[in-house]
Amino acid sequence: MTREETLKILMGMQVQYPNFNTKDKRYTLDLWHKVLEDQNYLEISDALMYFFKNDTKGFAPLPGQLLDCARKLRNKKRIREIEKILLTTPVRDELDDKQSDKMIEAK
Repeated sequence: MTREETLKILMGMQVQYPNFNTKDKRYTLDLWHKVLEDQNYLEISDALMYFFKNDTKGFAPLPGQLLDCARKLRNKKRIREIEKILLTTPVRDELDDKQSDKMIEAK
């Protein structure tokens, strides 16, 4: 994530939470960027939207809260992908036709 992308995240927070006001904006940007620099901007942006939609306390998120939201969204996405695979994969009987025939013949 670039410094400019981190700034966009902070600006989004400031719009949603007018009380999110720091005395030293440069230091805040530097600190948040250090925490988020190895993250994907789109994932963090989605995480921020997720936080906005689920916030009931009215306080801006901490960096760790955004990372947690991003983790939750990734897990939800993985579950949907697994469900999609499971729903589109034909179910096989535990015994194939040859094994079934052998069992019938043995009786």
